[in-house]
Amino acid sequence: MKLYSDRIVLKDRFVEGYLEIKEDIIQSVHIGQKPETDYIDCTGKIVMPGLINIQNDDFIQEEYSPYFSPFPKRKAFSQIERLNVFSGVTTIYHCINMNRFLEEHSEQEALEELQFLKDVERKNHLIDHCVHLKFQLGSVQHIDFIWELLNGNLVDMITYVSQNGQERYRDKYFFQYIKDKFQISDSFTWAILNRIEKQRGQIKLEELSLRLKYVYGAKIPVATTDYRISRDIQTRYCMNIPIILDSFEKEALDYIQQNDKHATIDINNLWDLEQITDYSAGITRRSYSVVTANKKVENLLESIFIMAEEIGLVEAVRMGTYNPAQALNLRQKGEIAEGKTADLIVVEEQDHIPVNVMTVSNGQIILNMNLKK
Repeated sequence: MKLYSDRIVLKDRFVEGYLEIKEDIIQSVHIGQKPETDYIDCTGKIVMPGLINIQNDDFIQEEYSPYFSPFPKRKAFSQIERLNVFSGVTTIYHCINMNRFLEEHSEQEALEELQFLKDVERKNHLIDHCVHLKFQLGSVQHIDFIWELLNGNLVDMITYVSQNGQERYRDKYFFQYIKDKFQISDSFTWAILNRIEKQRGQIKLEELSLRLKYVYGAKIPVATTDYRISRDIQTRYCMNIPIILDSFEKEALDYIQQNDKHATIDINNLWDLEQITDYSAGITRRSYSVVTANKKVENLLESIFIMAEEIGLVEAVRMGTYNPAQALNLRQKGEIAEGKTADLIVVEEQDHIPVNVMTVSNGQIILNMNLKK
């Protein structure tokens, strides 16, 4: 198969030329040339790598939605997969917050969920599916189960999440309880709680260091939602957590830039008017290197083109393709180059809105909106 375009997005520039694809590999990139016969003409359209979305909740939410409950699991899976195909995603990491999931479901149900995502017959897959497991430090009741998942090769990425809303509420309640129980001042109560929190933080770091030793051995990419976790584990144990998810605090962005980390930005926050200024500043500074869509994956491609107005299209495309591939050690994905996996999309701008008109996944055309040879 050959694809010609006057706007092919390589890792660092646009080129005119054509791609020659054999089986699931880009066999060659012919710059400045046009095949004489038997090619798909994408003139005027942008040929770029398929998008890699490293965190998405849609499958879990759809599967357990009351609207999908009468239908089999494969129905929800198929719906989500097709939505991703139309959205230009060729590799998706299904995100499961294990602590939250196990509040309502058994460990056996969680195990079956991950086995389904990993074991669905490959011939039925249109795109590549991976599992992104999130869990909270200090949740000792599920440690053995998490080891079981790791040993079963059911996890492709792990994120350690920071303090959640329940913990913050508990600390607020605990403050009032200590103060009333012992009839002490606010400052003394805070001193006690800060000491407890410091001890708790040290225990969590020690727990994390033990887990990371195994995760590193399994070569599973690691992320955190709190840059302080990355900073402290590196300072105390010389261990690296290279990916910081969805931070927009100035201190976090400074740390990310100074320490060469990958920072993600969730496109759903780009539509939040209260945070868009902070995120835009981070995009302009190039603090963020990876764009994700935790929900509403159909907006991912458009968001990349919106960010392109600030940093240029080549750099914006890298945020959804090359950069996540590098962060996750997907060496065969994320760019158009000889020997790389043939995951591609063809984008046409219609009234300044990017529309995916063709998706090629592992060398196979799985979406074609009337592009002809």
